[in-house]
Amino acid sequence: MKNLGVSKVTCLDIGSDWIPELIQVLGEQSLSSDFIECVPGSTTQLPFPDNTFDLTCSNGVLMHLETVESAEIAIKELIRVTRPGGYVYSHIGIDKPGVVDKYIVPSLRKAYQEDLDFRHFIDGLDPKEVVDDLMYIYKSASAHDPRTLQVLPWLEKLITLDTTTFWQNMLQVPIQQGPLLSEEWGFSIMKKHGLTSIRRPPGTYWLRNDFRAYLAPLHYFLENSIASLFYGNGHVKLIGHKAS
Repeated sequence: MKNLGVSKVTCLDIGSDWIPELIQVLGEQSLSSDFIECVPGSTTQLPFPDNTFDLTCSNGVLMHLETVESAEIAIKELIRVTRPGGYVYSHIGIDKPGVVDKYIVPSLRKAYQEDLDFRHFIDGLDPKEVVDDLMYIYKSASAHDPRTLQVLPWLEKLITLDTTTFWQNMLQVPIQQGPLLSEEWGFSIMKKHGLTSIRRPPGTYWLRNDFRAYLAPLHYFLENSIASLFYGNGHVKLIGHKAS
């Protein structure tokens, strides 16, 4: 955003625990503290006046709200705080899931909810501890098969803080209603509350710093038979224009 010429970004999430971490990241990226404003709050009751932002974005939130009705309220709020002539972008849901979202993620979520040992492991995830444990296993295995040593230099690069946060975000959230929020639903709700020129923007190739770098091609080239098998048509993300 800074490189694109944006003068200010406002970030909102529930609670305030995330704010010190974000401020730390800002410092590491040499961004001034006045570039980003951090605000605690709820997406269904945004603490901003009408017509505040040129671009309003919601990513990975709607599918974790309590009900479909709550998701509509959130979209209505996003539109309310957007200035006439501005745009609203929202990560909606999953309307044509592949094997990952249809079977693998639900199974892991069920394990997290029912298996106390697995829940304890996920809740206490620390990237260094995970890497240390795997290093011990692979070093021990090298006595039986020297080829296992080949993976050792890569472990610290494959599992990072982003990795463990990703696993926790996927499994700890109590609600996943993504399959109920289809592209058709998103189009109808955005149009209902006044947006025009609604479209599904082209996908972005995500540059990851962990093992997901090897999965990024599957997320991007969804027309490929293997990619579509595992990821369907991708997550539904829509952008619309608020008329002047």
